[in-house]
Amino acid sequence: MPESTLTERAARAALAAHFAPDQIAADPADCSPAEVWQRHVRRDNSGRLAQYKPREELDNTYLTCQFVIPSDEVWPTALADLGPDCPHGLVVRGGTQLSQLTARAVAVTGNRNATEQAITRTQAFAAAVAEAGHTVTATLA
Repeated sequence: MPESTLTERAARAALAAHFAPDQIAADPADCSPAEVWQRHVRRDNSGRLAQYKPREELDNTYLTCQFVIPSDEVWPTALADLGPDCPHGLVVRGGTQLSQLTARAVAVTGNRNATEQAITRTQAFAAAVAEAGHTVTATLA
């Protein structure tokens, strides 16, 4: 896909789906997210990234969520404190403004290869946290 056809939002969503911020920190700072994405697509010998359809995936995300990026007015400014570890974007579900959602946020993280028991416990924990009035955040690892 030519770089010019990929929006910043779609490129950031693609990067977020495949890379942690520190994994692309070595890419030149003057490259746009679309250029960084294309660079990684070209270097991927597996062909997995070339098969990924960033715009279609972003469209699917918008069926149930928002994808917020740093240039958006609602982007949490506190994330700038993370420096190179700042996320590429945030998938947000909920009708409340992002600032209200992040005011009482609790991060839930885990293992990529979690057992069924761990998944069940995590779901119960996250549900209890949400029922207590907190926003549950996750890295989607």
